[in-house]
Amino acid sequence: ASGGAGDTVSLRAAWGRIFSGCTMQGEAHERLHEFLAPLMEGVARLDATTGAQRLPVLRAMLRHLGTFDERFAVGS
Repeated sequence: ASGGAGDTVSLRAAWGRIFSGCTMQGEAHERLHEFLAPLMEGVARLDATTGAQRLPVLRAMLRHLGTFDERFAVGS
């Protein structure tokens, strides 16, 4: 959380692979992309901040990730 913009380089590369390799279609595709969009915005906010200013961004991203199971009925 305390590093510079380079901290997100590998994360950005992973996003690129996820989106370029996406083969989903239909409503599930749209819902997943809607879920991922705020995380991509979080990465951009991480790049724009440093040090302790990054903590609220990381916490918001973790809270959002924590909603995955309920949004996508994992295990049902």
